Amino acid sequence: MGEWGLLHQLQGLVAVSLLASPTMVEWCEAAFAAAEAALEAKRQHNKKARPGSPGKDRAAAAGARLAAGGGVGGGPSVVLGADELDVVELELLLQDLVSPADCPENPLPDPACLHLSINVAALAELRTAKQKQLQEGGSQAAIGDAAAAATPAAAAVGAASAAATGGLWGCAGEWAGLSCRHSGSWQLSLLYNPEELARFSTAWRFLVQLRWVRRRLDAARHGACKGTAARHGACKGAAARRGASKGAAARHDAAGQDAREEAAVAAAMRAAAASRGLAHSRAAEPGSGGSAAPKWLSGRQELLLLQEMGQMMARWQQYIMDRLLRAALPALLQALCSAGSLDEVRSAAGAFLATVCNLCNARPSGKGAGGTWQHIGRVLARLMDRCLAAAAAAARLQELRQMLDQPGLEPAEAQRSWLELCGLRARLAAVSGDWRGDVGYLLRILKMRSTTLGDADDLEALLGCLDANGYWQRLAGHQLAAAR
Repeated sequence: MGEWGLLHQLQGLVAVSLLASPTMVEWCEAAFAAAEAALEAKRQHNKKARPGSPGKDRAAAAGARLAAGGGVGGGPSVVLGADELDVVELELLLQDLVSPADCPENPLPDPACLHLSINVAALAELRTAKQKQLQEGGSQAAIGDAAAAATPAAAAVGAASAAATGGLWGCAGEWAGLSCRHSGSWQLSLLYNPEELARFSTAWRFLVQLRWVRRRLDAARHGACKGTAARHGACKGAAARRGASKGAAARHDAAGQDAREEAAVAAAMRAAAASRGLAHSRAAEPGSGGSAAPKWLSGRQELLLLQEMGQMMARWQQYIMDRLLRAALPALLQALCSAGSLDEVRSAAGAFLATVCNLCNARPSGKGAGGTWQHIGRVLARLMDRCLAAAAAAARLQELRQMLDQPGLEPAEAQRSWLELCGLRARLAAVSGDWRGDVGYLLRILKMRSTTLGDADDLEALLGCLDANGYWQRLAGHQLAAAR
């Protein structure tokens, strides 16, 4: 097989489709940076185009924009960075990176064999579905809170909650519209037909989505840690000027941050109600313990949520790459080198493709083990959207906290910002509950099906990788006992 160039062609296909090459990782980072720049430009444009409703009408204007299909920034609620990507520029960048990377340690295919495309119709359909979901969720939140709180406050809180579900940074499914197709060669045609090569493209899209989610989580966690460190540093400096203990001041700051934000949000709610001449219920204020009060996570719990999400996604990616590049691919190359007939070659190639389809959610259909892997892929898609929602809310929270710490902020702007902060923190708490529920459901599937199907499908190995220390299983057990 070596003299035909088949091994080199196969290694190049794997390097591109499974992002197993440093060159492809560099290309992904460049594509992500372009998408983030486009998202930030859209957000800044929406902020400038926002109607300047002064004072008392700002919160009501936010609710009106939400009901009309707009987001908190005045533009569309769903913002997809993939919409702004230039496929021609991305393809040229890929060809520029692939062309000089011709070395045995980093085998890549001929740049002419790689074709990038963006499915505009799929992105439009996704945007419409997400827009409808955000409008329904935000409208229901505003209607539910309006029974106990002032209408302007509830509208702003509901609008912020809707934005945190994915309006700021899109969803993982947007990267499914981007496709990298390998046109194949006569050597690869011995192993895979065009339909099977298309499955490698599906696996590529899945791995790109997973890498995008990890990037957004890492950025949000870094921003949250940086903001916490800045606040602690300021608190320690103030304590030094007063002659107090720096350690005690830092502990007091961590414990008092939530209380200060609760008090500020309650004051903003009362001011919003008074400006409209409406009654206000203290039971709707955060920290009051009322049934209508928004539920918040503490600052430490919010950071822990981002860390848990990042660890889960990192373990999943590590499991996929280890099973494919350290187990499945060496087994395929060894089988090709020792094959005595074309049927043996195709059999080994088919087994490798089946493993890729299982782990990368690229199986078109299936029953039994195939159906189980499809269901796991759907649960993972929900988990990735939860991660992006949490990352978007955490990033926006950090921006709001920095803005609210600045002196000289206009009262109307501060009121709107505090109400938005309330909605974001409430949404983070809701995402946390959904996330833990989905993770517990996923682990129950893995545990049950690994016993039923056996170890051949790698389900038990995946369970051990995702829950190496048994943390999630213990947490699910505690939640089940509490429910009983």
